[in-house]
Amino acid sequence: MAIGMFFGRGEAGGSEVKKSMELTKELQTKFTEKRKVCCCKVLTRGMDLGTKEHINHCIEITGELTEITAKILARELGYKEK
Repeated sequence: MAIGMFFGRGEAGGSEVKKSMELTKELQTKFTEKRKVCCCKVLTRGMDLGTKEHINHCIEITGELTEITAKILARELGYKEK
């Protein structure tokens, strides 16, 4: 969603969609390289929904995705990592 906010199209048929799709693919590739899959059902297999284990695991995963997304956005918007 964050990538789409910065690089998504403003109207139907807008040409900006190509950049958004490229960056989204990069996000998926980087996450999959680390976790081997990107499907929540697979990533949480064997966990009971809503348990502390499940919630902590989801927090970890969303944190990883947020970090990757932030790095992509920073790079594309011209910010340097510290």
